[in-house]
Amino acid sequence: DGTGLRQLTSGDHDNIDPCYLPNGQICFCSNRTGILNEYEMQRAELLHVMDAEGSNVLQISFILSGDYNPMVLHDGRLLWMRYEHHGEMDFFPLVVGRTDGSNTEEFFGVKGSIKVFHEFTQLPEPDGRVISTTMWHFYTYEAGALVAIDPEEKKRVIEAAKVMPEFGIWRLVWDASGTQLVRDRMLYNDPAFADLDPKPLVPRPRPPVTPSAYQVDKRFGEFLCLDVYDNTLAQRALSPGKGGWNVRKRILDWDNKPIQRGDIKAVRVVEGLPVMAQGNTYRRISHYHHEPKRILGTAPVYPDGSFRVQVPTEMPMHFQTLDAEGRVLSNQLSWVYLTPGENKLCIGCHEGRGQAPPHVGSTAMAAKHPPTVIDTPVDQREMFH
Repeated sequence: DGTGLRQLTSGDHDNIDPCYLPNGQICFCSNRTGILNEYEMQRAELLHVMDAEGSNVLQISFILSGDYNPMVLHDGRLLWMRYEHHGEMDFFPLVVGRTDGSNTEEFFGVKGSIKVFHEFTQLPEPDGRVISTTMWHFYTYEAGALVAIDPEEKKRVIEAAKVMPEFGIWRLVWDASGTQLVRDRMLYNDPAFADLDPKPLVPRPRPPVTPSAYQVDKRFGEFLCLDVYDNTLAQRALSPGKGGWNVRKRILDWDNKPIQRGDIKAVRVVEGLPVMAQGNTYRRISHYHHEPKRILGTAPVYPDGSFRVQVPTEMPMHFQTLDAEGRVLSNQLSWVYLTPGENKLCIGCHEGRGQAPPHVGSTAMAAKHPPTVIDTPVDQREMFH
């Protein structure tokens, strides 16, 4: 009823979008780190958790643009919107992970004219679909359609409702087919103010507590990739009628020939460097200072396409595959990171999320060897933009 309010956070930073976690903690977005996002050069909001009384604040996401609107799914995982600006222009996919920040992966990416998933919620079980508002671009007054995403079939998305010309808070119901949301009635509309983000005050079963992999004393984690040639983007690019950007940027070598198994000899790990705010104001910088990076190190790619690296945790990084002369063959265009003590297994590069490891029962060559330790001393890391 609005009474009994207590302030849980303080300081010269913004703390927004709180949600309760199944373990009793609170997840929220904060720009307290002081880093500037990659595009606007204003303080970036990242995910944090704290105890219910506001103590023991811990940062759990580590990218250079921003994370927003966390919510807890029925299975206990966090779902949020991520601002992706690394190498591309303004994409806002949905991302999912454990409540300690580990096991992060894309829940649903941009598709066609949908570049932004903005406000979203999960329908009660047994339905379980995620309903989201969409936009074709951020910072626009042109809202898009509502879409429904099946958590079990993430490649399936349907346009559930067209743009509504009227303002206000509406009640929507499914039509007889169960695929389209239609307006039932308006619940509220204040002609003098905008009405945003309604939340039903109804009980829901407490989601399960997801196991935590967080180990505060662990400075390193591991990435194990089974096959860098397992790449759905390359497969789509080679399909009839699928040319253009994917072919030019993803699967051709430096002699304009398709990359063949054996061409990739190494993987380079690149660290993303944050640009820090100066006081409470944003910082104007030149293009030369945009997205500074440092080379953390390289590791061999084995003949079967696998590699295994040990890398620092809580650091934004991305991977580049290299040929025998050290030239880049493919460049990851999203930030990844590990939380302390986390080990992450990748089947390939942009492989399907529902894909099982090939040749069940066999072992990748990289798994039979100790990981390559990627930790070049800071003063020896080569910097570039």
